[in-house]
Amino acid sequence: MSAVGELLTADAALYDKKAADYAPGSDPWENFRFASHFMATVCRGLPEDDLRRATVLLIGVKISRLMTVGLGGTASNETIKDTLRDQRVYTAILEAQS
Repeated sequence: MSAVGELLTADAALYDKKAADYAPGSDPWENFRFASHFMATVCRGLPEDDLRRATVLLIGVKISRLMTVGLGGTASNETIKDTLRDQRVYTAILEAQS
């Protein structure tokens, strides 16, 4: 296998591992749908080029992960504590952008 093939194989394995924490059901895009709806709701009235839209989308992705795994659940790739830390950082970024 080529070096590129090895990288892509490793990336696919990491994707599968992470997907188990974000969208374990029959809809592999469930977390994207939730985060998109969350962002559209929270950012209603903001211009399309407002940076806060991207930050709110990232917050939505982390909320989706928490909804999937749960605070008492076991995650495949990153700990729940890491997700909560990410959430705090994104919230601080959002406040700094306001």
